[in-house]
Amino acid sequence: MLRNFLKTTFRNILKTGGYFAINLIGLALSLACCITAYLNYKYSANFDKQHANYHRIQKVQINKSIEGAEMPFGMVPLPLGHAVQGELSEVEFSVRFHPSGRVIKKDEKTFNKRVGFADPDFFQVFTFPFKSGSPNAFGEQGNIILTENAAAVYFGDQDPMG
Repeated sequence: MLRNFLKTTFRNILKTGGYFAINLIGLALSLACCITAYLNYKYSANFDKQHANYHRIQKVQINKSIEGAEMPFGMVPLPLGHAVQGELSEVEFSVRFHPSGRVIKKDEKTFNKRVGFADPDFFQVFTFPFKSGSPNAFGEQGNIILTENAAAVYFGDQDPMG
């Protein structure tokens, strides 16, 4: 019975190959769009959930006019954070974060890596796990905070704290 069913199916596909191909391509595209939309929603819904106070964290962005169309822009003017914190009593901390590419040199090795610059209140808002060190050293000039992977790249097996 299954063999007859498969024979009939393949005969119908051969007869109506164009319609079958159009339907198959349409189904594949619609599934791809649904999966992309779901992943986009899941990312935006869970953006800061790893932090302790994620329900109190808000991301501020501006709309920028590009060729007559309003487009969301992820960066805001630098003074906006302190201005909002001074004007609105609901704002406890204002934190700016700026990712940037930098050349880092240690002994004879040169690394072209992405680093980030942030305000001193960064760890008041975001709760990242520390292997060693503390967020109190963040405000002092000349200190850096490394992830475990970055410490392995720059220092190898050596202790980066020593």
